[in-house]
Amino acid sequence: WEMPKLVWDGLGYQKPSIVIPAFLILWIAWLMDLIVWILSPIKTIKPSLTYFRTVLATTNRSFSSEKAKKLLGYEPIFSLAEGVKKSLDYFKDERNPNATDKK
Repeated sequence: WEMPKLVWDGLGYQKPSIVIPAFLILWIAWLMDLIVWILSPIKTIKPSLTYFRTVLATTNRSFSSEKAKKLLGYEPIFSLAEGVKKSLDYFKDERNPNATDKK
């Protein structure tokens, strides 16, 4: 969760103070899917919390550039923190094209 934390900081949001274990959320999402399935003949419900979405949100997606560094001599131009900051600055400016503090 390194990158989301950098994005939250960059946008000025507070980091979550309560951390709910993934297994608990997965169990709740599974239960929600079961309830939706049971009620489906009676009522169509489209919940935001589903087992599939929870699995996607809790899956670790980390990538390494070590092989490119080793075989090709690759060196990143920016660190992850610098890249996220530059991206957020760009999107902040694009969100408000009339911003006066453009760099």
